[in-house]
Amino acid sequence: MATVIQETQATPGWATQIAQLRRRIRSHILFQGLAIFCITLTVGFWFSFAVDWLWEPTVGIRIALMSICVPISFWVVWRFSLNRLRVPLPDASMALLLERRFPVLRERLLTIVQLTGTGEENRDFDPQLLEYVSHELEPLFPLSDSQRILNTRPLIRSFTAAVLLALSILLFYFLHSGLVQIWAARNLTFQDLRWPRATQIRVEGFVAGEDGVRRKKVARGGEVSLTVQADLAYELPQRVEIIFTTADGRSRSIGMTRLKAAIPGRDSDQEYSYVFKNVRASTPLSIVAHSGRLFSKPDRIDGLRIDAVQSPALVDIQLHYKFPDYLKMPSATGSIRLNAPIPRGTQVRVVGRSNKPLSAAMLRRTELGGEAVDQQIPIDTGNAETIDVDLSSVNGDTQLDFRLFDSDQIKNVEPVRLVLRTIEDMLPEVDVGPAGIGKSITPVAIIPLQGGVRDDHGVAETRVAYTVDGGEDAFLPVTLPESGSWSAEDPYAFEVESLQLQPGQAISLQLQARDFCDLRDVLTYGKGAKYNLKIVTESQLRAELESREKILRRRMETIFSEAQRMEDSLARLGAVSVGVGPTRRETDIDRKDSIRMVRIESALDSADRMRNETANVGLEFERILIELRNNRVAFLGELEQRIGGRIVDPLRNITTEFFPDLEKSLQQLRESIADAESFSTSLSTARKNVRLILQQMKQVLENMLKLQQFNEVLADLRKIIDAQQRVSRQTLEQRKRLEQQLKDQLKKDLLE
Repeated sequence: MATVIQETQATPGWATQIAQLRRRIRSHILFQGLAIFCITLTVGFWFSFAVDWLWEPTVGIRIALMSICVPISFWVVWRFSLNRLRVPLPDASMALLLERRFPVLRERLLTIVQLTGTGEENRDFDPQLLEYVSHELEPLFPLSDSQRILNTRPLIRSFTAAVLLALSILLFYFLHSGLVQIWAARNLTFQDLRWPRATQIRVEGFVAGEDGVRRKKVARGGEVSLTVQADLAYELPQRVEIIFTTADGRSRSIGMTRLKAAIPGRDSDQEYSYVFKNVRASTPLSIVAHSGRLFSKPDRIDGLRIDAVQSPALVDIQLHYKFPDYLKMPSATGSIRLNAPIPRGTQVRVVGRSNKPLSAAMLRRTELGGEAVDQQIPIDTGNAETIDVDLSSVNGDTQLDFRLFDSDQIKNVEPVRLVLRTIEDMLPEVDVGPAGIGKSITPVAIIPLQGGVRDDHGVAETRVAYTVDGGEDAFLPVTLPESGSWSAEDPYAFEVESLQLQPGQAISLQLQARDFCDLRDVLTYGKGAKYNLKIVTESQLRAELESREKILRRRMETIFSEAQRMEDSLARLGAVSVGVGPTRRETDIDRKDSIRMVRIESALDSADRMRNETANVGLEFERILIELRNNRVAFLGELEQRIGGRIVDPLRNITTEFFPDLEKSLQQLRESIADAESFSTSLSTARKNVRLILQQMKQVLENMLKLQQFNEVLADLRKIIDAQQRVSRQTLEQRKRLEQQLKDQLKKDLLE
């Protein structure tokens, strides 16, 4: 029996089929693992290539990535392939697999496998039954179409994917072998090679620091210009952009502006520019030059940083002044905060202190109406925070703009501006004019000049400029009083007689004064008003004054008439019935008392007006008398008596004595209106004062009339004198003509 069993076990039919299936399954797993391994390698290649291409990590990062990718690849192969090889494949499992695939076996193969695997001591079946079943199955083996037992689709898909990925790498290698070699050098041997760029750019102005970051400093709040040069030996960038991080942490990109179009062969670079304005914080940035081709590597410059630093500024400015010598003022020092206007010609020295050491400083000096002048300010290396500028003489409003540069060549965003305002030394103010003289004067007149000359720093010279008939100016030096003015009591007398002018001519006068200022290009005089005077004969002057006297006499007659009306009004006031009772209260004043009050108030107003008018008439007559004195007319003594003694003085007495008494009596009359007795007394006094004024005015009017008659006599006398002079001149002219005729006749007779 044992021999039969051994023969049954050695039968190769079903056992061979099971062994073959087991080998096929393991081969399937092995080949699928190999395909997965290839897929993992190709995917790892493309992944590492993409990461390295896009971000170009450093060597350390590449080593870390390979250290991660390789274990992941082996884990994937182990997980999906090698780990499955460890799973046991017993004959029973293989038989069950065949039974499910081939129903013709009808579980006989599974029975044989199970019975064969049972030990001899545990067998409880007939061995002949096992032999019978084995011989029954033998013709069925080997099984046809046994390949359908395994699902080969995953294996096919894995191999297809592996082949396609491998072909993609192979095709990529044939197309871009250099890129594959660079990838191998960077990711397998970990060399520090750089991917080839389609574009090539460079940026200047950044200084590399110890940390490898290239920095460019700019004044906080200022602007900084970035200029990038693209090498025309490479592809011209389609777009150059700046990638930077804003203050709130957001990433932002800005395109740069392409400057003038460069021409290959003539130019080596194409420039791009962008200006960052109002930089308030430090900004890290990168510059990328994009190519126009799809699969091209853009050039990129990383590790750039714009640092916003404090700009240099002047925190304190002191101004040292040295004033012009003619002012006789001591030197002074002032702060910019108290920058008051300074006299023109002051020498100014500016001393400023900055908030940080300086390497250079520039000054732009612009005078009002002039051109800007730039000046380099020397910096003392031992005291680099101080600037010292001597501006010499400041002759007008001047604007100073300071440009400061620190040790990093950072300049201030806005120039430090200082405006020096100057005060022009004004010419002397001349307020001098003729007094006691009219627009017409005689050839022997004296022109009194009254008024003053004022200057803040003294008057150096005073002169009278005069012209005759619009000719050239002539000058007469005069001495100005220490007080700086000529008063009415002591005027300066300009003698016209010395000029020997004739009636019909004209003269103009003007007082001029010069100060001590020596900064002007030419001597300049302050000028007063110009007065034009006409030279007339004494008779013409008297005729002009007589017309004024007539007007004044008519004004005096008007005043006299008003005084008469006042006297009549006061007379009517006394005729009004007083009423009953010695005294009454104010509430008892009746209509008649109201009329009295109105008349008294009217009389007071008239008295005040007549007093002023009388004073004005007297003043005008006094001016006429002064003009007569200054013009040195004939019969001046008689005119002094007739005008001064008989008109001016009486009018002055009327104004200063009689009218005040009248006004006082009228006020008393107004106060005593409720008392009949006092009212009557006050009324009598007022009427008496009015009558006195009328008497005086009447006398003055008579004197005025006598003056007119005297003037008429003088006019007739002047006519006689003028006629006699005219006859004398005509006689003299006729005599000269006769003498000339006799001389001519005598010469003619001698020649014949």
